[in-house]
Amino acid sequence: MMPYIAVQVISYCSKDAEEDLKLLISSLERVRYPQDRWELIFIDNPSPQGMMRGWIEATVLPKAGVTLPRVRLLCSDKNDGFAGGHQRGYEARSAETDVLFLLNQDAYIEPDTITHAVAAFDDSHIALVQSQIRLAQDPSRLNVLGNCLHFLGFGFSDGNGQTPAEASRSRLPHFFGSGAALFVRVQALEPYGYLFDPVYFMYHEDVDLSWRMRLLGFDIAFPENSIAYHRYEFSRSTAKFVWMEQNRWRTHLSRLKWRTLLVFMPAWVLMELGALVFAARSGYLGKRLFAYRFFFDPNVWSDIKKRRLETRRLRLHTDRDMLAMMVGRLTSQEVENVLLKYLVNPLLNVYFRGLLRFIVW
Repeated sequence: MMPYIAVQVISYCSKDAEEDLKLLISSLERVRYPQDRWELIFIDNPSPQGMMRGWIEATVLPKAGVTLPRVRLLCSDKNDGFAGGHQRGYEARSAETDVLFLLNQDAYIEPDTITHAVAAFDDSHIALVQSQIRLAQDPSRLNVLGNCLHFLGFGFSDGNGQTPAEASRSRLPHFFGSGAALFVRVQALEPYGYLFDPVYFMYHEDVDLSWRMRLLGFDIAFPENSIAYHRYEFSRSTAKFVWMEQNRWRTHLSRLKWRTLLVFMPAWVLMELGALVFAARSGYLGKRLFAYRFFFDPNVWSDIKKRRLETRRLRLHTDRDMLAMMVGRLTSQEVENVLLKYLVNPLLNVYFRGLLRFIVW
């Protein structure tokens, strides 16, 4: 019997929401996967512009059992973010659910995207499967081939803006799968008991999920024939910057051993000092300083302590194993930085290569 799939979509009212959802629903209506073996779950998060509940009830629910499989709508009076919303979907899953498919509202898929991704789960060592994510604005080019993790916790997309042929020459290890189009084996989550920690709200929750799966000894697949399209737009905002930085720190402080973090400290401090200088010159020093309040919040350290105990209890891989899947250079950045490219990256890469020889735990 084919695995039962729960497609989870966080709906959020924005100026492009209706057009995005029309494309998404249209693509789901063309899915070639047995209709009795999958369902669609909308988790509607409120926004300042309102909710998508009315549109979904009027436009999508009538299609259930006709052009779509079973459709469920979960609503909340509180915006739980990407992490909290998907966690609610996970908690509301049907007992028969084998695989979750986390799909962005501003994405859409091909008829066989699900079938090709599910095939990767024939390997019992695979916990996560990320579709090849292409740019909706230019489907000949990629948004995400796979995702790299820098040893200081920065995550970045490999292949963004490149053609699949160009990106195929990449030799970078792909540490984590993007939550924009990510399949998750439900059984692999059982030791942890959750999908995403709602404290992440948005950004880096997929990094932490991939960390947890890899610590358990699972791997991540990136099949080229499972394709999704994402209307990706690079943007800068205070909220985005703060969440990305704080969740980067949260993840590394939760998953690496203290002695590893101690060895990282010189590079980490230098990177932070450089980031402060760059922020001051770029006009967002205030955002950077605001993010540092993270380190002075007792609740943060209580949460990190809890997560470190979880890591110690469940991990099957050493820090050395995990570092071998990371990188020492920050590449594929949206904004070119000469200092990063010609000074910081070479220095950090040499430092990282030295650490790989030194760290044996």
